[in-house]
Amino acid sequence: MKVVTGKIKLELRNGICIDSPQVSELDRDFQTYYGYIYSSSFGRNSSVFAEITEINYETDNNESIIKLDKRIAGEIADNDIASMIISPAPPQADTVFLAIPSSVGLPQGDWTNIVKESNLGKIVDYGNNLSFVVPSEIREPYVVQSQILTSLPYPPVIIHEGTKFQILKKDQANLAVSLQKGYISRSKRAKDLEVRVAAGYHEQLLALKNGQLENLGRSLEFTTKPKTAFEAIKTAFTTYYTIEENVTIDTETNFVGNIMFATSKDLQNIQLVEMIVSGKDNAGLLAIWIYGENRPVIEEKLQKEILPKIGIVIEGMKEGPELIQMYCAGNCGEMLKLEDMADNGIIQCPACDTPNMIPSRLRIH
Repeated sequence: MKVVTGKIKLELRNGICIDSPQVSELDRDFQTYYGYIYSSSFGRNSSVFAEITEINYETDNNESIIKLDKRIAGEIADNDIASMIISPAPPQADTVFLAIPSSVGLPQGDWTNIVKESNLGKIVDYGNNLSFVVPSEIREPYVVQSQILTSLPYPPVIIHEGTKFQILKKDQANLAVSLQKGYISRSKRAKDLEVRVAAGYHEQLLALKNGQLENLGRSLEFTTKPKTAFEAIKTAFTTYYTIEENVTIDTETNFVGNIMFATSKDLQNIQLVEMIVSGKDNAGLLAIWIYGENRPVIEEKLQKEILPKIGIVIEGMKEGPELIQMYCAGNCGEMLKLEDMADNGIIQCPACDTPNMIPSRLRIH
């Protein structure tokens, strides 16, 4: 992983240009590089992802200069000192959610065929604008400007032939709120990037998001308070290294929490383990996802190490339903509706009302 630190210069340009001797070892024949810029200068945190369209290896500057398209800069400002991770291409988007003003004469719903045609290959990120041409039988075709709300996997992602588009209509006040949420998401991502780079796990998490790791899922049902089960799991894996821990819902009746571990600090011999605990009252479900480069290795890790440890700290567990991404983890097996996904990755099952958290592979920024 290559990290470049330099001064930001905002311009009207496509993507990112780097003027820096720091990147001299990059392969000039490589087809495409991308950059994750994250900045915390002047008390702000923000992040941007874009294609690196130009690299100048020979420069008279004493410091590295990162030239960025000002139309996508968000809260990153001119002369900010920022760090940038040289990154591979983002994963392909499954579904992108767009917002348009209520005044636009288009209905909500699936507009895949119209939006995709003029946006193939483009990068989707929080708060960015996406335009598309709407054909009309009674007048000339016209252009509609939309705002990117989110996507699955979470942004940044790239639009491809299989990407679907859902349009939601919002009034001006709600569009402003959505834009602010986009800035907040980019700010959180900047903080996450700093932590991940410092801990050395960024490349593994990026490989997870990009679908480059094998995965194995297992579910277990238990008859105890879900919060108690969550705390017990944390104590069972103290030899692992915690990457992420969140309690999303914690009420008198409902609980949803997730924790992700790295099994080792040796980046050449590492698996990622995610556990999602959800339930009501005195019963619940533990969803386990393990990721790694070698499927036989992760199968052995799950059977010989992870499941026995869980069996010690939580008694009376039994095999749960098969884990299928985007289907309810409860016994109903209902397909979840993407349009019902909250900002925190929770989707309430339309059939049994069970709160489901989508796996980290789809939630990593």
